Amino acid sequence: MKKTRIIKNGIFFFLSGLLFYSCAQKTGDVSKDVEAVNNSIMEAFEKGDAAAIASYYTSDAQLFPPNTPAIEGAENIRQFWKSGMERGIKKAIFETRSAKSNGNTAVEEGMFKLFARGDYLISEGKYILTWEKVNGDWKITRDMWNKNAPAKQMAAENDTMWVVRYRVKPAKREQFEKFNFNHLAVAANKIDPKLKNSVRFLRPVNQNDDGSFTYIYLMDPVIDPTAYDIKPVLRKAYGKEKASECYKMFNACLQNKEMKVNVVVQTAW
Repeated sequence: MKKTRIIKNGIFFFLSGLLFYSCAQKTGDVSKDVEAVNNSIMEAFEKGDAAAIASYYTSDAQLFPPNTPAIEGAENIRQFWKSGMERGIKKAIFETRSAKSNGNTAVEEGMFKLFARGDYLISEGKYILTWEKVNGDWKITRDMWNKNAPAKQMAAENDTMWVVRYRVKPAKREQFEKFNFNHLAVAANKIDPKLKNSVRFLRPVNQNDDGSFTYIYLMDPVIDPTAYDIKPVLRKAYGKEKASECYKMFNACLQNKEMKVNVVVQTAW
């Protein structure tokens, strides 16, 4: 009888301890806290400071980028964002939709936008972050996101591809990219998302001998040979008047009016 009472008392204290621990775990809305950290990360993007961005992750944090193996550890995360900045990311905007905590962990859901120089939108989508409180500060421990745009369909064997090249005046690079990101890409997506999704727009790294820069449109694959003429795309999306303004913006950037096109076919490789 005494032994039974001791066991019962043990069970009582064990359950009481669980109840106390459960009650001690604070739950609630931590949106303001994580937004403050996100604001600091956004400032670091504008400064091009990948090390500062990595400092807001835990030492064992992991990134889960779309279509890419997981990236683990603060140093690898720093290298990832440094590479992204070198490829053209100049600004990021994060919009927290919700952030709920349970003790020292929290989960945030939000939307993001990434911009190239001149505030040209290059990507947008949604994300989920897992946060952990470390020495009183919220840090990211898991980071997963994907784009709103559908995945690009690459050319299959024997599909036709076009490589279209334009030479752009050195003083007009910013205007040319603004035309493409803010006008042409938007117009193509408005007419047919598949059309926009079939084109890749490539930025040059080096100048040509005459000082110009060669920008490339890669139609990968060509879905309709009649669909890529810039003027009709602009007219269908914006109407005659605005299309004319946009085309003048495009035309003023060209070193010469010559467009070079190579028609190629995807091999098995």
